[in-house]
Amino acid sequence: MKDRRVWKFWRLENMWGNLDLNPDPIVRDNIMYSAYLGTMMGAYMSATGDKTFNADECFQLQWKAGKTFDYDAPKIYEVVNQNFERAACGIFPCEPHWVFTLCNAMGMNALLLSDQVNGTDYGTRRLKGFRQSIELEMTSVDGRWIPVTSVLLGFAIPAPSTLFLDAPAAFFMNSIALDLARRSWRIIRQEAFDFSGGKPTLKMSNRPFDRLDTGNYMPSDIGAYASMILAARETGDVEIYDAMQQALDKKFSPKLEQGELSYKCSNSQNLFLSIGRFGRQNGFQDLLRTGLSDEQRNGPILSEAPYPNVMVAKATTDGKALSLVLRPGDEAGRFPLKLSRLQPGQKYNVSAAVMSELTAERDGGGLIEVELSDRLEVEITPAS
Repeated sequence: MKDRRVWKFWRLENMWGNLDLNPDPIVRDNIMYSAYLGTMMGAYMSATGDKTFNADECFQLQWKAGKTFDYDAPKIYEVVNQNFERAACGIFPCEPHWVFTLCNAMGMNALLLSDQVNGTDYGTRRLKGFRQSIELEMTSVDGRWIPVTSVLLGFAIPAPSTLFLDAPAAFFMNSIALDLARRSWRIIRQEAFDFSGGKPTLKMSNRPFDRLDTGNYMPSDIGAYASMILAARETGDVEIYDAMQQALDKKFSPKLEQGELSYKCSNSQNLFLSIGRFGRQNGFQDLLRTGLSDEQRNGPILSEAPYPNVMVAKATTDGKALSLVLRPGDEAGRFPLKLSRLQPGQKYNVSAAVMSELTAERDGGGLIEVELSDRLEVEITPAS
């Protein structure tokens, strides 16, 4: 996101659209950059407890020699909030004068993360007005989302595809307005699936956006599958999720290399598929609105593992113990694992590792080794 090639487009768009020569991609409009950046930063802080992005002016965008735009997460959230406040219809543009439903949902998600991580009230204060704007300006009479509307002329572009907009909207709106997200999912479940064979199958259309990988704009059906898997997992529709995951693996033949499973598609679609595979019902909502529990925030963690030799499938804590599920990469072997946030001086029992006991160091650190050739469950528990 700091790479100038990612955001330099804004200088031209701001110039022709707003008659403004400022190349700063955050300060005005351009929610497709600021909102996604704010959500990325907030999601990282929520998931890890690491507030590095709150450091003053830690995020610098270099325009040219001697010219930078200096931001940090709190400043980005403040600017996003100000853009919402200035917007006449309560939502603000990506490209000048064009407002998009999904990008504004991402903007609200960024503000909700700010509330949860940094203790602001940007998101909670704006929820009611945002919902009203979405329902009045960006929802059609049949309950479908309108993807984009002109704030100058007021006309909307009809949804080009059920799959393209409604499924991701059900995912990203779930943290903002649960009932609207579920309504969106009900519509797409009814319109996009055939249940006549006893098992739901996706009804692919010939509309261009239904057969597009939006991460690279190449023709592909995988974008539709990824969107459905993402939304089904977040909304808790196990029937659709299981059917889509099975159909995906059968149709697109994933590649397993160095312990990594991937599909022949863009990074963004692989990301959607990963969130679906590793997620759970309301997982994204909880990441934004709830964050880590005190036990998760303060309990032991696996702080270092040699990637890609050690693939971490699970690492959870109840505040005292640490549970791991590990898999090897391409080769089996003996590998070290570094632990942190143990209780200094505490003795721990270690299962399925080379050593069976561990005494935490003065700084709460610890080191164990594992012989890894297949799936391995490791438990580190305080000795009684």
